[in-house]
Amino acid sequence: MILDNVVIPNAVIKQGFKDSTVRIEFDNGYTASVITGGYGNANAPYELAVLIGNSITYDTPITDDVLGYLTEADVIRVCANIQALPPVNQETKVKGLQSKDWALRR
Repeated sequence: MILDNVVIPNAVIKQGFKDSTVRIEFDNGYTASVITGGYGNANAPYELAVLIGNSITYDTPITDDVLGYLTEADVIRVCANIQALPPVNQETKVKGLQSKDWALRR
């Protein structure tokens, strides 16, 4: 399993259906999806996507794409930034869905 020893205050960490996936859910409505086996290497094996619900959002100040080649410390830092985002509201949800639709059309 990945990120076994990571503690992120006020977040719920759930292992995915595979040992290479974890979801970190925040009180503000965002989720970080962290995987290994994507954009990474032996020194920085993690890839992180910001989600609203089950959809990747490409419209946050954190990133407009997935973040790759992250260390465990990078994941913790990015998660702190996600936690600091304002709560998801209806407008944010709509932007997230529009971003997902845009990504499907690319």
